Amino acid sequence: MRSQTGFLILCAALVAGTAARADTVIEPLGDYELNTNVVIEGAIGETIKVPTNGDTSLVSFAIGIVNDELSPSGDNLLAEVYAWDGSKATGPALYTSPLTPIATYLTDPTYAPFPIFETGGINLTAGAEYVIFVDVLPTNPADLGVYYVDELQSGAGYADGTSVRILSDDPSVWTTEDWQEFEPTDFVATFGAPVPEPATWILLAAGFAGLAAGSRLRPKFRAG
Repeated sequence: MRSQTGFLILCAALVAGTAARADTVIEPLGDYELNTNVVIEGAIGETIKVPTNGDTSLVSFAIGIVNDELSPSGDNLLAEVYAWDGSKATGPALYTSPLTPIATYLTDPTYAPFPIFETGGINLTAGAEYVIFVDVLPTNPADLGVYYVDELQSGAGYADGTSVRILSDDPSVWTTEDWQEFEPTDFVATFGAPVPEPATWILLAAGFAGLAAGSRLRPKFRAG
């Protein structure tokens, strides 16, 4: 009985540890500086390839957005993750950030040098391609969400992906029209081990409950 309980405790600890671990970071290599000559409207991001070392859960990511040109106090920043078919985003959004005023990111040192989006863990397919991106949504729909980006000025870029953009704030266009290749842009993406599915926790809980019930019934059976 003790060995069974110990085994379940060990399994729970391994599952919890797996969920918490995040140790694969992908980012382009090079030197970065603000390029104020490049102003973009619409969505800008990076295509990425999921590691094949077992770390297939996207834990967090960031794109090198550094300033809002129009109205930083009112415009909102949105970040999303989609599968990538080689030319455009595809399928439903796998992650959508809360719509947050861009001023929050520009004034809070927590987000320096640019916003980092914590996804809570998105289980992706090893070796598959996805696109991570941000979009500035203006408060006034008649305006354009325009912002500067932090670009790669020298050195090698990320070999397994491409910086991309699409000149539209309409999500329906992101999955129907091809994106344009963009100048290499600063980004970072952190991966961890797959997040346990709810069914895993349910099975563990059921196991503990069964052992607890058995431990209560066993003495009564012996006494009989």
